[in-house]
Amino acid sequence: MEKKNYLGAFDRFGGIPIGMNAYISAIRQVHEFKKNASIEHSPLIPLYLASIETGLAALILREQETQKTSVLEFYDTGDFLPYPSSLDLGPSYQFEIKFIEKTTIVSISKKHFNYLPKIFPECTHLYQQISASHLTGQLRGYLYTLIRFEAERLATFRQEYPILSKRLPCGLQLSYLKMQNSK
Repeated sequence: MEKKNYLGAFDRFGGIPIGMNAYISAIRQVHEFKKNASIEHSPLIPLYLASIETGLAALILREQETQKTSVLEFYDTGDFLPYPSSLDLGPSYQFEIKFIEKTTIVSISKKHFNYLPKIFPECTHLYQQISASHLTGQLRGYLYTLIRFEAERLATFRQEYPILSKRLPCGLQLSYLKMQNSK
């Protein structure tokens, strides 16, 4: 696995200082997930400052009572996953990450995640930028639902994301676009 891929993922947020780069290089962890594997995304799973090295994943919200699911966001190579602590809607909902392809994730531990801003104050801004990118992604998904006709909604998504839409199963695309109720 290339260190540059993980560290390069920070470039879209303005990069990171050399010292922080060296620190993260030393503490990073690699996690491998098989195709179609799922993990519950919670503070118990140590995926902090986690970026997809290779593969494709989806963030799925499951309503506990009905077991209905909805795709909220997709993550491709170089994308960061949301922080586990930011995904708590109470006991009625559960978040999971589904790996659509064999996926490698690079992350750091919760201990280091909490310690980084003490050593590198600019890290707080980085954390905010990553969180804002997730909000933007989810707003983009909501905007698709405002397109009145489902065929147009799907065509628009596929036009804006031609490569991603070819890699995603149709059912996940439809769930993301709120065009069907998944179970």
